[in-house]
Amino acid sequence: MLAVRPDLCIAVVGAGPPDAVEVLQQAGVEYVVVPDTYDAAGVREKILVVADALGVPDAGLELANEIEAQLAAALGAVEGEPPRVLFILSTQGGRITASGEGTAASGIIEMAGGVNAVTDFEGYRQLTDEALLAAAPDVILMMDRAGDHSAANDELFGHPALGLTPAADDEAVVRINGLLLLGFGPRTAEAVTRLSQALGTTGG
Repeated sequence: MLAVRPDLCIAVVGAGPPDAVEVLQQAGVEYVVVPDTYDAAGVREKILVVADALGVPDAGLELANEIEAQLAAALGAVEGEPPRVLFILSTQGGRITASGEGTAASGIIEMAGGVNAVTDFEGYRQLTDEALLAAAPDVILMMDRAGDHSAANDELFGHPALGLTPAADDEAVVRINGLLLLGFGPRTAEAVTRLSQALGTTGG
């Protein structure tokens, strides 16, 4: 990183490894940490912090106000009975890694009018078959991507536990681009709208 001679490094909370961050700071590179909270207020704060770091606070305030209005409209359209949503990060090797609380996935599910189906831990963990059955999701939410972490519906519901959940009855799977879904940036209103429409929690 030092080889490209940066004047500024912008990083999210928890970026690392710590020794690399320390090297950057010791080299005199300005290092700005962007907060990463998963709600509408967090989106606004992120925009303002980045704009200040780039020396364009007025433009940042204008964008933050615009995005705040878009988010208010998207959140205002959410209504109805909240479905239980299980965000699956990976199905690699037949092992289901899913989101608990305190994650971007949990935040966007709640903003879109759903309920995170797993609330007994924070972060992402592999779930046992018993935990999957107890979660009883109405909808499976995944990132729309290819490769080892993707799974077609028949593979997904061929899993011995997922195949017995309410989501399996209607093959209720929602796939959305990961950067859009979990980025919590200027496109968050679009993510809320798309997810709420897919979950059936958009009024009107």
